[in-house]
Amino acid sequence: MFRSCLTNRGRAHDVGRPARSSRPASFVRSIKSALHSTADTPVDTPSPRPSSVNLHKQKTEQGAELRTDTATLPQNIFPTNVRPPTIEFNPPEPDSRLNDTQQLARCLGLLQSPNESDDMDLAARKWLHLTKNEPDEKDRLKALATDVIRAFKRDELKDAKSVIEVACLAPVLDKDDFRYLLKEFYSGIDQSGLLDVHQLEGIAHLVQGAHPGYLDTDDLVKVLGLLSTRLRDTHQQSTSYIYQLTLAVSHVLDAMADAAVKGLDREKIHEPLSSYLDGLKNSTDAYLVYQAAYAYQALMYVPDDESLAINTPSNRKSRSGSVRSCECRERTGSQWIH
Repeated sequence: MFRSCLTNRGRAHDVGRPARSSRPASFVRSIKSALHSTADTPVDTPSPRPSSVNLHKQKTEQGAELRTDTATLPQNIFPTNVRPPTIEFNPPEPDSRLNDTQQLARCLGLLQSPNESDDMDLAARKWLHLTKNEPDEKDRLKALATDVIRAFKRDELKDAKSVIEVACLAPVLDKDDFRYLLKEFYSGIDQSGLLDVHQLEGIAHLVQGAHPGYLDTDDLVKVLGLLSTRLRDTHQQSTSYIYQLTLAVSHVLDAMADAAVKGLDREKIHEPLSSYLDGLKNSTDAYLVYQAAYAYQALMYVPDDESLAINTPSNRKSRSGSVRSCECRERTGSQWIH
């Protein structure tokens, strides 16, 4: 993707196509695998897929059996003994070509960090001191990031390699570049008749790693509405697509809960999505059950518009008055007259 856009400001060498990450690994893990050295990246043995999920049941006071929302998941689906990642960083010489997009992201991340961390190696510390005093070099690196986004927009295929390349820049982009990339992912998902899993993972990564103030409440609501519609329109037997969509919905709902988003449309988004996620808890796929349960709980932290209207001070006062009048009628034996 770089070969057509970075001829004047410095060329970043093309990186090899990364291996597709399989469930339950997330897109974020795919990004990290490109940043970490092979020696420090743990190799997990895939856990066997459980054949069923046991749902807890309890009995009411009348003896009727009532199923709760709690699902028992086997512990062997979670990775164990995962070593913390180590990021290797070889800083470039001033005004020289970059090796790849990850090196560019690392450079911009160092320039944006307010303080030098104690674990920063000597080479990175030296590069940071030199570059901070060179405004032209900082502008060049920012321009390179913008060029990567422009090249991504021109790319007609937008395969997994391209999405990973551009998404790793998301945490270090300026607000305008970030929002431009977000709109590109949104349009790609919205206009695609068949689900584009790569762009789906890209928009989930953007929402998850956005800086405060980069995403407006309306942005999150529109992204959730799009993903919710695609999720409910996906065929029930396409469990892989449903899993990816549910995972993306979880990331968006996390961001909405952190931003204290309220007033989600109950009829169009909240109620249909909660009902669909609740139905996924009956799946035999333990990974899907886990993501659906997580997304369902996250959705409960985003109040809908009707619940907000019910809890307004005037409505609370009205309800309390109605309750008091009912209590009075019960005490006096009065009844409605029709």
